[in-house]
Amino acid sequence: MKANKYADLINQLQVRLDVNQAKLAKKIGTTKLSLSRWKNGHHKPSPMAVNLLKQAVLDLCDRGKDLQRNISKSAGKDRKGYCQNEQNLY
Repeated sequence: MKANKYADLINQLQVRLDVNQAKLAKKIGTTKLSLSRWKNGHHKPSPMAVNLLKQAVLDLCDRGKDLQRNISKSAGKDRKGYCQNEQNLY
């Protein structure tokens, strides 16, 4: 995933979760400063941070199906069945 794609992904996560940068950063286990740097293209997220972003997309279940196409299929846990009884995860 290219650096500018991270900005798009972060923007989409914020919109779909209806959260600001600080809340999204907390959800994925990073700082607002790091998230801002990724979003602005100043830094690229570490492999661990990329996995956290991918997991946030997977946690969106049906709301994130279109975003899942932009991330590696191997990321995160097997989510089959997890989303069948989706409540408000966030």
